[in-house]
Amino acid sequence: MTKAEIESGLKSIDGKNLDPDVIYDQIGGFGKFQFFIYILLCIPLMFILCCNFSYIFIASDMEYRCFVPECDVDHGNDPLEWTARAVPSVDGTLSKCERFIPISVDHTVDSECPWTFNRSDVVTCQDFVYQSHERFLLNEFNLTCESNEWKLSLVGSLANTAECIALPFMGLIADKYGRRPTLIGSIFLVSVVGIAKTFSNNYSTFMILHFIGALFGSGAFGLTFVFGSEVVGPSSRGLGAAIISNVASVGQMFLAVVTMFIADFRVLLRLLYGILAFTLTLIWLVPESVRWLFSIGKYTEGAKILEKVARWNGTKIPVDTLTDLKSKNKSDLLLGTREVTEKDGGQHSVVAALRSPVLRNRLINCSYCFFTNSLIYFGLSVYSSSLPGNKHINLLYAGAIEIPGNIATYYVIQRYGRKWSLVVSMIVCSVACIGSELLSGSVMEIILFLVGKFAIALSYTILSLYAIELFPTNLRQSMFNICMISAGCGNIVAPLLPLSKNFLPSLPLILFGGTSLSSALLVVLLPETLNKPMPDTIEEAINI
Repeated sequence: MTKAEIESGLKSIDGKNLDPDVIYDQIGGFGKFQFFIYILLCIPLMFILCCNFSYIFIASDMEYRCFVPECDVDHGNDPLEWTARAVPSVDGTLSKCERFIPISVDHTVDSECPWTFNRSDVVTCQDFVYQSHERFLLNEFNLTCESNEWKLSLVGSLANTAECIALPFMGLIADKYGRRPTLIGSIFLVSVVGIAKTFSNNYSTFMILHFIGALFGSGAFGLTFVFGSEVVGPSSRGLGAAIISNVASVGQMFLAVVTMFIADFRVLLRLLYGILAFTLTLIWLVPESVRWLFSIGKYTEGAKILEKVARWNGTKIPVDTLTDLKSKNKSDLLLGTREVTEKDGGQHSVVAALRSPVLRNRLINCSYCFFTNSLIYFGLSVYSSSLPGNKHINLLYAGAIEIPGNIATYYVIQRYGRKWSLVVSMIVCSVACIGSELLSGSVMEIILFLVGKFAIALSYTILSLYAIELFPTNLRQSMFNICMISAGCGNIVAPLLPLSKNFLPSLPLILFGGTSLSSALLVVLLPETLNKPMPDTIEEAINI
């Protein structure tokens, strides 16, 4: 058979029979098989996200005051009447890092602490009394006072910096070697480094291991999102996106509940990373993405997985589809993988994709939108710990309010499309954030905060699905990860926002509202993808 005859044969079978969207519609877009796969993907993802979110608690501020050796019998934390004489205060709040100089004992004073203090002379504290029995980074590594505040904020920002560095490589690995091995390797390395991190005996060692673990775990959420979108039919991608996003919400709620009972960061992290390591047994059962296998010419391997999907879902692959898959694979073997790739126009290069002004502008737009959504999503999670009330309950509510938002995603995007659903949800978030600041100190502040969290959860879920549908299969993970780098930049900034309140208390919420509104306006320029096939090549992506 000549090369021309083989290419002629390829043309005859490069139709709908080889489109994964069409095949999944025939054998079940979201049946028993996909339900089982989503369980296997979502359990590890939940604990990866719990590990990522843990910095909200382990690197949080704590209530403490100076230890006064003349009066404190031990490092007790009970409020004592003499503390007002020994420690400076502002509006009834005791200073954390200063105390008055003791002068002498006054035996006429009926008190547990009969000392008198020079209230015009203060000294910097060397030891502290903590108002809770929590064992977190602040008191474990003595990260007290304003000079060390940045070290606590750095915990979240450093991890997100590591993710930004590693995301491009993670995308290239996933596009070249497959979604499944990349995810397995990521979970294994994150678990090993995470458990090692819990044995750190100083802040520097903890941060080095924290950084390395973040490098290995970068893109786990994005990888799972892409993986999940590629194993379902086109009409079920919204449902899949809602399920995966709800895992993030449940992860926050699980973490909020667990930290109510575990106040030691070493025990907490060992539990989370230990469970994550155990979930490797689940990921091992997940087959490779058929759409990715097709993109690299492995049609026979993809056909075997599709036959398994059909058996689980109680359906059958049409005979002509199986025939075309086998014919396609034989033709690819005769032509050679490189020639077939060139023949199909599948340029496996992000640089090639960015030569197109359409895809270049689309990538920039999506990247800014991811930055905005990530900044607000994680920023509001961090901000929840500064709201009135218990920080555990606040995070629990913040996670719970996302669930109806994620569920609403499925119905909203099917009815109104991806683009306008995203625009409206971001405008609602903008209004809620600014309104929350205007009504600060009232019950409406918390209500509007929750409305903003609801809207940004809806927006982030829509955006993640939308971006996947805007880029071609052979470059989807790479281009999605470029967007996630921008999201990582938002993650870096989010933990630092509490520091900005020292300059302007309203600055965080003003930033949330302003960036959300500007991003919503830019999304108007993107194309709609509702009921359109997911692009497999650069040309198809350009022509959406």
